[in-house]
Amino acid sequence: MGTVIVADDHPLFRQAIAASLEPFGCSVAECATLDDCHATLEINDDVDLVLLDLNMPGSLGLYGLVSLRNAFPAVPIAVVSGTDAPPVSGKAMALGALGFIPKSTAPERMSTALEHILDGEPWLHALGDAATSMTSEESELVERVSQLTPQQCTVLGLLRGGMLNKEIADELAISEATVKAHVSAIFKKLDVSNRTQAVVLASRVFLDP
Repeated sequence: MGTVIVADDHPLFRQAIAASLEPFGCSVAECATLDDCHATLEINDDVDLVLLDLNMPGSLGLYGLVSLRNAFPAVPIAVVSGTDAPPVSGKAMALGALGFIPKSTAPERMSTALEHILDGEPWLHALGDAATSMTSEESELVERVSQLTPQQCTVLGLLRGGMLNKEIADELAISEATVKAHVSAIFKKLDVSNRTQAVVLASRVFLDP
């Protein structure tokens, strides 16, 4: 068994998940931000699973899942979330999550979920198929978002935060021309014509932080 990354900004929760993973004989790497998770994956080619919190710094809800799936498509990701609402779990699974585990899950059921996911089996906390909670329009939206590159996802997340192109350029240490190129590509992939439409669409697909 290789490494499992526990990506969550709450140290006590990371420790609790690490304890739940002990019986499976895997090593655990802890990350407190989405950037930390990306960096850890960049230098570690022995990761069997990422357990991802939707609301840690940088994640902006489902944006973090999209970003990691696009950057590391071969690495399984399971969402561990403070919510168990079907629309959330449905969108997460549609965006490529292998599993969805609410943080309120009892320890014994958590172990069962981890066992299934580590064996490569999809696991969902609720009965039935959460994807059925998504409308056909929502499914189309998440499909468009899944086509964005990691950098484009980052730019879109900053657009959602109300940043101007110059502010985004400063934040990412890139040129304003590069930001404009990313924004144009985002418009094309999302089939929108302006920033407002892009932000509205992203808000329907992503979760609020």
